[in-house]
Amino acid sequence: MIKKILLIIISFSILLAISFIAINKFHAVREFRRTASKITVNISKTFKIKEIKSHYSKLVKTDKITKLYKKIDGKFKECGYLGPNVELELDKINIDETTQLFKVKSLDEEYYVNYKYLSKIDKLSEYDDRYKNYIPFDENIITDNDTSFYDSDNKLVYSFNKSFNLPILVKDDKFYHVIYNNRLLKIKRTDVVNTVYNYNSSVEKETAIPTILYHFIYDENKEKCNEIICHKMSEVQKNIDMLKRNNYFSVTMDEFEKFIDGNINLPKNSILITIDDGGYAYNAKKIFTENKINATLFVVSSWFNPHEFESEYLEVHSHSDNLHITGVCPMGGQGGPIQCLDRSTLLADLKTSREKTNNTIAFSYPFYDYNEYSISVLKEAGFRLGFGGLYAGGYYQTHVGYDKFRIPRITILSSTTTKDLEDAIR
Repeated sequence: MIKKILLIIISFSILLAISFIAINKFHAVREFRRTASKITVNISKTFKIKEIKSHYSKLVKTDKITKLYKKIDGKFKECGYLGPNVELELDKINIDETTQLFKVKSLDEEYYVNYKYLSKIDKLSEYDDRYKNYIPFDENIITDNDTSFYDSDNKLVYSFNKSFNLPILVKDDKFYHVIYNNRLLKIKRTDVVNTVYNYNSSVEKETAIPTILYHFIYDENKEKCNEIICHKMSEVQKNIDMLKRNNYFSVTMDEFEKFIDGNINLPKNSILITIDDGGYAYNAKKIFTENKINATLFVVSSWFNPHEFESEYLEVHSHSDNLHITGVCPMGGQGGPIQCLDRSTLLADLKTSREKTNNTIAFSYPFYDYNEYSISVLKEAGFRLGFGGLYAGGYYQTHVGYDKFRIPRITILSSTTTKDLEDAIR
C-alpha cells in the first residue's frame, strides 16, 4: 500500500515538474516571439527610413512623369504633375517611416511630390538665359484651368490644375513663350483662353536691326591677306570693343527672324554680325567665341567643313555648296549661278548645302547676286532668309515686316575704320 502511495506521489511530482517546465518554456517562447517581433518592426522601420532618405536631397530630379500634390483642408490632393527629368529644390524635412511626400521649395506655391519618383542630383542644370535680353510684349496670356509648360524641345516640364496670367516674351505659330520659375518655357496657344493688354516694360525696343558683313578675318602676325575684304584680327577686335562699349546686343539668326516676323522685342542697339565664304574662319570662331559675341558664318560647304567652325557663339549657315562661281549668268553683278542655272541643278546644290549646315533656313547669295528666280528657288529648297550685300536695295537696316529674302548688309572693307562702322550702324 505504502509503495503504491509512493508511486503515485512520484508520478504526480514528475507530471508537476513536466508541467512547470512546459509552462516556463511557453512563456519563454512567447517572450522570445514578442522580442523578435519588436526587433523585426525596428529593422523594418530602419530600412524604410533608409529607403526614403535615399531619395531625399536638397536637389533632386524626377525619374518619370510624377504627380504634384497640394495640402487643402488638411488633406493632400492631386493638383498637377511634372515631366521626366525635371529638377527641383526640396525644403528641409524630418523623415520617418510614414513619410510619403517631399515639399518642393523651388515652385511658386507650396507643392509636394512622392519621394519614390525622385533621384538625387549634385547641382541644377544651367539653362540659356538669353531671354533676359528680350523685352516682353505689352500683352499677357490667360490660360485655362489646366496649364502645361514645355521646354525648347517641346518636352513637358510642368502641368498645373490652375490658370495663369503671364506676360508674353516670344511668339510662334503654336506657342507663347513666357518666363516661369526662372526659365523661358512655352505654353500651347490652344491652352490660352485670352490675351489682354498689360503694360510690362518701359525699356526701349529696337525698331530696325543693322546687319554687318565680314569676309576674311586674318591674324596679321602670322598670315597675309591682300584683298579689299580682308580684316586684321586687331581691327575686328577694335570693332568688337566698340560694340561692347555701346552695349550692342548681338542676335542669333533665330532671334533675327523672329524680330522680322514681329514675334520678339529686342533691346535698342541690337545687331546681326555675319561672315561670308569660310576663308580664315577659324579666326572668326576664335575671336567671337572668346569675346562671347554672337555671329553667323555663311560657308561655301564644298570648300570647307562647316562643323569645324561651329561654336557656342558662331553658328553656321549656307553660302551654297558650290555656287560661288563668277561669270555664269549674263545678268548684273558678277554673274552668280543662282540667277540662271536650271532649277534642278540649283535645288541639288542647295539640298547638299543644307544637309551640311544643320538643315539651315538662312542663305547668303554669292557675290550678293540674286533675282526673283533665285528667291523662288530658295523658297522651294526650304530657306526662309536670303542675305544680300552692300547694295541690297540701298538699305542697311532690317525692320519688322521686311522682305526676308532681300536682307541688306553693311559690307566691311579693309579700309573701313571702327568710326566708319559706328556711324553706319547708328
